[in-house]
Amino acid sequence: MGKLTRRARAKVDYLGFIGAREWPLAASGLGVVLGLVTILPSAVGVVLSVVALALGVATFTRDVRLLRAAG
Repeated sequence: MGKLTRRARAKVDYLGFIGAREWPLAASGLGVVLGLVTILPSAVGVVLSVVALALGVATFTRDVRLLRAAG
């Protein structure tokens, strides 16, 4: 059991050493992920708004053409 404990402690020490060196990279990666999470819903809303506007303009144009053709 002692060998397993030493191996686990060595692994924790190694990961701590690597983490202490690489924390700026992890922090910047977390910033990118948080930025995407906050911007993505806004971007989807903008895309849906543009699609709705395009469909509204197309429907309006069709209605005006039909009205002119009927009159």
